[in-house]
This record gives sequence, C-alpha cells and structure tokens, in this order.
Amino acid sequence: MKKLSKRGIGGLLKPFLFLLLTAAVALAVTAPANAVGVGASPSVVNLGTIGRGGSATQDFRIYNTDNSTPLNYTVAVVGANAVSVTPSSGALNPLTNTTVTVQANVHNSAKDGNYSGLLVVNSTASGRTGQAVILPALAVTVKYLVNGTAPTPQSTTTIPLVPLVAAGVIVVVIAALYVGIRRLR
Repeated sequence: MKKLSKRGIGGLLKPFLFLLLTAAVALAVTAPANAVGVGASPSVVNLGTIGRGGSATQDFRIYNTDNSTPLNYTVAVVGANAVSVTPSSGALNPLTNTTVTVQANVHNSAKDGNYSGLLVVNSTASGRTGQAVILPALAVTVKYLVNGTAPTPQSTTTIPLVPLVAAGVIVVVIAALYVGIRRLR
C-alpha cells in the first residue's frame, strides 16, 4: 500500500470540492436553453435636458424572448416622481415586443440638476404545470437634466384668407366705379 504524502486526504479533497462547487455554481447560474425570457432596450432611457414646466418623451421596448410561452408584464417607476410610463402593463406573445413610452413632466418648482430613477419591468409566464412563474425583474435606468425654464410657445395670429380676398375685390370694384364715374363727367 502506498503511503499518503504530507498533504494527506485533505490535500486530495480540496481540489475535488473546488471542482464540485464550481460545477454546481455553473449549473445554478446557467439558464436552460428553453427558459422563458424578457428583455428591454435600451438599457438607459435618457430624456435629455428639460426646462422647468416642460416635458420630454422617449420610447423603449420590452421583448418576450421565449419561442413558446406568452408573458404578462408590468412597468413600475422607482425614484423618479416626474416620470410616467404608458402602457404600464400588458401581455406579450412569444417572440414579440411592445413599445412603452416614458414621459417626464418637470414641475415649475423643480431645481436644476440631474435626476434619475429606474423603470422596473416585472413579468410572469405560465409554467409547464399552468401555474404562474415569476421571472427575474429587469431594471432600465431613466435619467434627465433639469436646466432653466421651458420656453413658452409662440402665439401666432392667423388671418382668414376668404375675408382678405373679399376685401381686396371690394376695393378693386370701388376703384373701378370711381374711375368710371370720373370719366362720365
């Protein structure tokens, strides 16, 4: 019988445990190929610079990446009081996507500065047993800069064309009558 080295059984056991633990973590982290999935794009919604009293919008897309399972989604705004989303919930068939509009309405009393928050996309899908399966939530960053006051819309005055043309015709008729009467004298 061979004699154990100074490392003993513990020296053989540690590499084995390390390999076993690495394999277990890899299996736990790697999703199966047929896993239901949800995605969003872009990962950051930048609404740009908005003046106080102004607003800005931008679209982002939510995707159902699974090829056989429909899913339901909700979008919640966290940490950005001036931001709203439309629609905030819906359903997606397999391999489809939808557009969600993000809008920031900046209050007149907002302070200048950078603002940000999260759009949290939660989704559920029907599992193989018919029960709802809650999928991992996605977080989409939304950000904007408040700077100054939103410009006020310019007012324009429009003059209807028909009365203007009619007035021109009347002036021409009166001038013609005046010239005709002067010639008759």
